[in-house]
Amino acid sequence: MPSYLTAPRPCKPAVSETTQLGALWDELNDPSRFATPRSTSEAILYCVRTRGIAALGEPDNKGRLARCDAAARKKIDERIERMRERGLLP
Repeated sequence: MPSYLTAPRPCKPAVSETTQLGALWDELNDPSRFATPRSTSEAILYCVRTRGIAALGEPDNKGRLARCDAAARKKIDERIERMRERGLLP
């Protein structure tokens, strides 16, 4: 099953009468609770296909990679390796 179809990691916020709404919002919307969107991985791979491995050093792609979970980074690595083996990189 694709990672984007899996349920987000459960979050059990510590709620009390003194909990600030902002803190609760931040905890419930923490990006690490969700799998990396496929569009993020595809954006990275598109840049690598068009500009080569050096594209991984570009600021936008560094930010995208920083937001990827371990599973997404592994898939990106595997796909880049396949592109390299097939001679599809510039």
